[in-house]
Amino acid sequence: MSLRRIAQWFRRAWQAARMKNVDIHNAQAEMDRLIREAEEGSPFTISVDGKPVVKVSRIEKDEIEQLPQVTEDEAAGPKSEPQA
Repeated sequence: MSLRRIAQWFRRAWQAARMKNVDIHNAQAEMDRLIREAEEGSPFTISVDGKPVVKVSRIEKDEIEQLPQVTEDEAAGPKSEPQA
Protein backbone atom coordinates (compact mmCIF):
# COMPACT_ATOMS: atom_id res chain seq x y z
CA MET A 1 0.00 0.00 0.00
CA SER A 2 1.40 3.35 -1.01
CA LEU A 3 2.09 6.16 1.43
CA ARG A 4 -0.55 8.26 -0.36
CA ARG A 5 -3.23 5.57 0.21
CA ILE A 6 -2.29 5.28 3.88
CA ALA A 7 -2.52 9.07 4.28
CA GLN A 8 -5.96 9.08 2.60
CA TRP A 9 -7.14 6.29 4.89
CA PHE A 10 -6.03 8.18 8.01
CA ARG A 11 -7.59 11.42 6.73
CA ARG A 12 -10.92 9.68 6.13
CA ALA A 13 -10.81 7.99 9.53
CA TRP A 14 -10.10 11.33 11.21
CA GLN A 15 -12.92 13.02 9.29
CA ALA A 16 -15.36 10.25 10.18
CA ALA A 17 -14.53 10.67 13.85
CA ARG A 18 -15.39 14.37 13.74
CA MET A 19 -18.15 14.26 11.10
CA LYS A 20 -21.10 16.60 11.46
CA ASN A 21 -24.60 15.12 11.48
CA VAL A 22 -27.41 17.24 9.97
CA ASP A 23 -31.16 16.57 10.05
CA ILE A 24 -32.76 16.35 6.60
CA HIS A 25 -34.80 19.53 7.11
CA ASN A 26 -31.77 21.57 8.16
CA ALA A 27 -29.74 20.06 5.31
CA GLN A 28 -32.32 21.22 2.77
CA ALA A 29 -32.20 24.75 4.15
CA GLU A 30 -28.38 24.87 4.36
CA MET A 31 -27.28 22.69 1.43
CA ASP A 32 -25.17 25.37 -0.32
CA ARG A 33 -23.10 25.98 2.82
CA LEU A 34 -22.82 22.27 3.63
CA ILE A 35 -21.58 21.44 0.12
CA ARG A 36 -18.94 24.19 0.32
CA GLU A 37 -17.78 22.80 3.68
CA ALA A 38 -17.59 19.28 2.24
CA GLU A 39 -15.50 20.59 -0.67
CA GLU A 40 -13.11 22.09 1.87
CA GLY A 41 -12.73 18.72 3.63
CA SER A 42 -15.53 18.69 6.23
CA PRO A 43 -17.81 15.77 5.35
CA PHE A 44 -21.24 15.38 6.94
CA THR A 45 -24.08 12.93 7.24
CA ILE A 46 -27.76 13.60 6.66
CA SER A 47 -30.19 11.97 9.08
CA VAL A 48 -33.83 11.08 8.73
CA ASP A 49 -35.73 10.45 11.95
CA GLY A 50 -32.44 10.57 13.85
CA LYS A 51 -30.74 7.85 11.78
CA PRO A 52 -27.84 8.72 9.42
CA VAL A 53 -28.76 7.72 5.85
CA VAL A 54 -26.39 9.67 3.57
CA LYS A 55 -22.72 10.63 3.82
CA VAL A 56 -21.50 13.63 1.82
CA SER A 57 -17.78 14.16 1.27
CA ARG A 58 -15.55 15.60 -1.41
CA ILE A 59 -14.15 13.40 -4.14
CA GLU A 60 -10.38 13.21 -4.12
CA LYS A 61 -8.58 13.93 -7.40
CA ASP A 62 -7.36 10.35 -7.84
CA GLU A 63 -10.93 9.08 -7.30
CA ILE A 64 -12.37 11.24 -10.10
CA GLU A 65 -10.66 9.12 -12.76
CA GLN A 66 -12.36 5.99 -11.38
CA LEU A 67 -15.88 7.42 -11.69
CA PRO A 68 -17.95 6.34 -14.69
CA GLN A 69 -18.32 8.96 -17.38
CA VAL A 70 -21.88 10.18 -17.90
CA THR A 71 -22.94 11.57 -21.26
CA GLU A 72 -25.23 14.59 -21.55
CA ASP A 73 -28.03 12.32 -22.78
CA GLU A 74 -27.66 10.04 -19.74
CA ALA A 75 -27.61 13.03 -17.37
CA ALA A 76 -30.83 14.36 -18.94
CA GLY A 77 -32.65 11.14 -18.03
CA PRO A 78 -35.09 9.07 -20.05
CA LYS A 79 -37.06 10.78 -22.78
CA SER A 80 -40.79 10.31 -22.72
CA GLU A 81 -42.64 9.23 -25.84
CA PRO A 82 -45.42 11.52 -27.04
CA GLN A 83 -48.79 10.05 -26.17
CA ALA A 84 -51.34 9.51 -28.92
